[in-house]
Amino acid sequence: MKSRQKARLNPCLPCLLLGNPSVLPPPRDVTPLGLLLELEHKMPDGQTIRHSWDKSDAPLLFWQEGQQAIYAFARKRLGPKKPRSGRLPAGAAGAYTRWNAGRRPTEKYDVEVPAIQMRRAGAGGSILYRSDKFGPLTNYIHPFEKGVEVDLSPGQPPAVFYIRGGTLRLTPRGLEG
Repeated sequence: MKSRQKARLNPCLPCLLLGNPSVLPPPRDVTPLGLLLELEHKMPDGQTIRHSWDKSDAPLLFWQEGQQAIYAFARKRLGPKKPRSGRLPAGAAGAYTRWNAGRRPTEKYDVEVPAIQMRRAGAGGSILYRSDKFGPLTNYIHPFEKGVEVDLSPGQPPAVFYIRGGTLRLTPRGLEG
């Protein structure tokens, strides 16, 4: 009886039962996108799961050009920022400039991301994020196209999300695919 109560209280417990765990591909040369406010994904049985946060505890959202993927990290999961010298890798610099309507990055830093076990959570539904890509902070909603998949870390709420697949890409208009 107790486990049934937990399943009802934890809206993504079914997510954690899908697939075998795998280690999150290490994010390299990522571009900050903003704050993740809401993420929906569909389970194989068709059930839609929605994760949501307010802006004070929202995970940080990043894009990785090489993998055409989105990472979202709860702030407590990231290590300290370390200033980075030298040039920003071309993929990350280009993605940042594209995302920010031509603005060039002003700082670069490395952040430690520990090895994290992930599980497949299902097909991507939509994402609501907050960004200053065109000036003032604004909320944006992006419905995912077919083929986008969501993985998540164990825990409630999950501390890490990895979103990739389909025709996901970063354009001057924002996220597409």
